[in-house]
Amino acid sequence: MFAARLLNLELVRPSGKRLNTARVSQLDALFVCKLTCDALDQRASRVEVNAKGAKQTPKEEGSLPESAAYRSIVLTSQYASWLFGQLLRLRYSIHAYRPAGFFESNTEHCMILAPTHKTIFDPWLLMISLSFRQFKALAPVRVLATQDPLGPLKWFMPLIKIIYWLGGVIELPPEDQDERSLPEKLRGILVALKHGDVVMIFPEGVLWRRREPPVGKFASGVVYVYRKLGSPIVPIAVWSSRRGWPRRRYAVQLGLPVRIPAELDQEAGAAWLRDCVVTLYEEAKQREER
Repeated sequence: MFAARLLNLELVRPSGKRLNTARVSQLDALFVCKLTCDALDQRASRVEVNAKGAKQTPKEEGSLPESAAYRSIVLTSQYASWLFGQLLRLRYSIHAYRPAGFFESNTEHCMILAPTHKTIFDPWLLMISLSFRQFKALAPVRVLATQDPLGPLKWFMPLIKIIYWLGGVIELPPEDQDERSLPEKLRGILVALKHGDVVMIFPEGVLWRRREPPVGKFASGVVYVYRKLGSPIVPIAVWSSRRGWPRRRYAVQLGLPVRIPAELDQEAGAAWLRDCVVTLYEEAKQREER
């Protein structure tokens, strides 16, 4: 299992027998990921020694755990967002399709949600497409978001910053910042995963409103995060009807967790993941257009 290899762990069943990783299914990957969350958390807080022999503290690495008080604020805010987000059903007719047995456990951790991006309301629409029990199993969900919105939204950035803070959003570095390397942009996401959170990354990186192709090009960031920690990626396709009144159809098709083939580089891995999402998109489209 990729997570086991990453952490050099030997996985055993309660009976004491060693787990045969060759027979572990995709859903088993989530189970294994839960077992390794504590180890990831310990790894995040461990003091490491760099090549020169100098010690780096967790604070210097950006992996200092958040306070319990702030995490309580984030959880409360996300529960309230799920509740008040139901008002979006007045405008959207929302349907979610997921594999049988998926999101059925009481807690889900260390996962990367990778949905397509159709509207600025996607983070709320995706969460309210789940029942409260399913959403509670995932929360808190840490969303990667921009600090440089386009159009009129940039004038509301001070308000958006407050919403980001309350919801536990992980912000990308500003575009005018000199240091915008991939490790720098995704440091917050890696820290959240190491501490056991579920994260949401929109691989397209922009709102994709074109009908053809229905899914935009995927950036390699999600592959970078996967390769760093081995957390399973949940591909998610969003299909929406053309603008209608009074309600617009919005369908969410979730796939089983996937592992990107090791032989693919980051760009090829992103293209492979996009193909998975395109397949899910076609499934959602066929369901909704029957």
